[in-house]
Amino acid sequence: MRILNVIRGLLILLISFLVLTPVFANENPPGYPELPDDWNNSEHTNNPPVANAGPDQKVSLNTQVILDGSSSYDPDNQEISYHWSQVSGPMAVSFNYNAEKPTFIPSSSGVYIFELIVTNEEGASSQPDYVRIDVEPSKDEQGLEIVDVDVTIDGSKATNLKNGERISKKAKPDSDIEFEIEIKNTFADGIIIKDAYVKVIIEDIDDGDNLKEESREFDLDPLESKKLGLDFRVPTLVDEGNYKVKIYAEGIATDGTQYKSELELTLQVRKEKHKITIGKFYLYPQSVSCDRDIKISVTILNLGREEEKAKIEIANNNLGLYYLDDNINLKTNPDEAKYNTLVSLGLREGVRPGVYPIKLSVYYDNNLADSRTINLNVNQCERIKAKSKTMQSLTKQRSRKYTLQGIKKKTPYQTSAISYKEDKTPLFLLLVILFIIVVGGIIFLIGVIIILLTKLKK
Repeated sequence: MRILNVIRGLLILLISFLVLTPVFANENPPGYPELPDDWNNSEHTNNPPVANAGPDQKVSLNTQVILDGSSSYDPDNQEISYHWSQVSGPMAVSFNYNAEKPTFIPSSSGVYIFELIVTNEEGASSQPDYVRIDVEPSKDEQGLEIVDVDVTIDGSKATNLKNGERISKKAKPDSDIEFEIEIKNTFADGIIIKDAYVKVIIEDIDDGDNLKEESREFDLDPLESKKLGLDFRVPTLVDEGNYKVKIYAEGIATDGTQYKSELELTLQVRKEKHKITIGKFYLYPQSVSCDRDIKISVTILNLGREEEKAKIEIANNNLGLYYLDDNINLKTNPDEAKYNTLVSLGLREGVRPGVYPIKLSVYYDNNLADSRTINLNVNQCERIKAKSKTMQSLTKQRSRKYTLQGIKKKTPYQTSAISYKEDKTPLFLLLVILFIIVVGGIIFLIGVIIILLTKLKK
């Protein structure tokens, strides 16, 4: 038994020796991947590569720029890959960002900054390196240049817009739009540009007509730039869609040469699906007294992108006013997106003086879309007031006369005085009239006598 155990142990040792010998001899067993020569070197590290974005450059506008990262390297002689990115510049440029020597053609003058990072085969990346490209306008392109355009729509700003771009912020009906435009005199040799101005046109946005704003004229010294702001309001009734925005800068140099610069953008106008609003709500008159009839002028507008069937309701219960029109069809095009009406209403009898709110409500699909309130002042009718005062006066006089007659015996003097004022005034007027008639008759007779005597003498 012992002999068998010894034999078994020797076999195990022999098999172990045969299997492990290639491993310790730096040889790979069958089926194992090959190991690098320095696999058992504990001091091996993956050193990061070094990026070199090349020297800074000065180039002319509209000429090819070559970014050069060929001087980048890896200290362990591994292959490297390139990744370029634009840090800043007057316009975004497009090129092969993973090329060793990418190229592009700038269409705006100014300073461009690019960053280069390289990565080796084992994934280690370099520190970034930067290159500066100064793009100067060529002599035949010097003059007046639009160097920057920012657009703010309802408080949201899109910056550094370039020719041909779409404004990222969207407008809607009644949006406020502000264009901030920077223009520059690119001459560096003493030429001044005089009477310069900027003009912005939004084409076809106002029911087929253009909206246009223009700045005041100004002068620009060599290399001087100026920022100007021009404001617009999108029409209330506007079609949804894209509209061309054209920006012009013009001026005259001191040598009499006229210079121009142009830039075109795209403005997007979008609408809500359902949007009905009150455009006008007027009351005529706003104060009434004896005449209790009023007229109410109403305009409602469809500012949404859906056709709507709407209704309006005008009401005040205390005045006895109620009006309903529930058959209003509103289209989306500006010509048919408006509804106007003039409503005549009368106040109920017995309305007391005061201030009464009249409410206008607009609905679509039984949903309240908009509402507005206007106050009506109801005053005391002066005719009624005068009649009331007369009745009160007559009542007083009768009461007073009755009282005086009741105390006639006790105060004869007072009664006589009051009777004179009340009863003898008509008699006095009659006597005056008779006097005038008598005097007139005497004068008439005297005239007749004079005429007769004159005829007898003849």
